[in-house]
Amino acid sequence: MPLTPSPETYQQQWIELTGAPHTVYPSGPVRVQRFACESVDSTNAWAKRLIAEEAITSLAYLVARQQTDGKGTRGRSWSSPPGAGIYLTLVHRFPAFTLPVTPLYPLAAGVGCVEALQRYAGVTCQLKPINDIYVEGGKLGGILTESVIQDGEIKALMTGIGINVLPAERVIRSDASVSPIALAEVLFPQALASLEQEALIREVVWTVHQWYQVLFAGNAQDVVNRWKAFQLPGTALPADWL
Repeated sequence: MPLTPSPETYQQQWIELTGAPHTVYPSGPVRVQRFACESVDSTNAWAKRLIAEEAITSLAYLVARQQTDGKGTRGRSWSSPPGAGIYLTLVHRFPAFTLPVTPLYPLAAGVGCVEALQRYAGVTCQLKPINDIYVEGGKLGGILTESVIQDGEIKALMTGIGINVLPAERVIRSDASVSPIALAEVLFPQALASLEQEALIREVVWTVHQWYQVLFAGNAQDVVNRWKAFQLPGTALPADWL
């Protein structure tokens, strides 16, 4: 299979996203590009290629039903069984605006994911530094942020997000003592039956974007404070991030 789905095999559309306003930094609806395909090596890698091809010009998100080479931090693989999870990359690319350089993007994305899961699915999650989403002691998801840098400036930011939806054979290479868990294992049957993945994806995209707006506005401490509200007990952030 080619690394990049051809335009004939993926869907691309412009949509308008809206959601619950941020309590401190509200914003109106946003126009976003949506790309979707059945299978890809990784959504972050696909995003990089689309950026290089100038196919992504502003705010966008990419989703795939399967990743054949999903990535986690430190080069680890992210298990992405077909149809069993959300495999998503959110792209911020604004040619006229240089994105701030900060290590806090994974924290802001984590807060956005947890708030979206709480609001849409009623699931209460916790965050483990710096990029893991936990529920009931199991790893529900993870976040990988990458950037395109030119002349020392961030020209594009890619936020890869994986969330386990259905039980499947998964391997977590970072910590053998941690078991993966899926939304289907923590939701009541009626809640699971009504779960619409695309609706949850859009809620995640919207909420992560809202928290990135907080960082863009220079309010990093607000992100750190909110992240601490979801912090997994017994964990700690790097001291120079606080």
